[in-house]
Amino acid sequence: MIFHASIPARDPVVTAAMLAELTGGTAYPFPPVRGGFIVFTGAGNGHALEIYPAGVGVAPGGVEIAAGTRQGGAPGETHIALGVPKSEAEIRSIARQAGWTCETCDRGGFFQVVELWIDGTFLIEALTPEMQRAYAASMTPENWAKTFGFANAA
Repeated sequence: MIFHASIPARDPVVTAAMLAELTGGTAYPFPPVRGGFIVFTGAGNGHALEIYPAGVGVAPGGVEIAAGTRQGGAPGETHIALGVPKSEAEIRSIARQAGWTCETCDRGGFFQVVELWIDGTFLIEALTPEMQRAYAASMTPENWAKTFGFANAA
């Protein structure tokens, strides 16, 4: 199951507003990526779209994902968070077999993911069943607004 995905946009403000309207959801700024937004879909299940300014990509950041302006050949502007029926150890074993970079990372104390860097260029945030429960409990428009002090949606 895909929990969230990121997309690039020339105008993240407009894109976030239109996607919020389209999905019946709510848009907020996305502090981890300067100029980014997050749209929680209206389904109320924590599913979301992250909108990054075009040209801003994600890359392995040592302990955790890093965002910044893409340079030639740098990792991409998009990623997905994928719920999987595997344990952390099983995910690590699969990554090792494939030769992928793999690191368990904390997302602000709300939930954890196992970052899998496919060929060092594409990020899949794999969530074990336990991680999925923490994700679903924390990723709500209400929690986002409270955590980051947003009074109103964008």
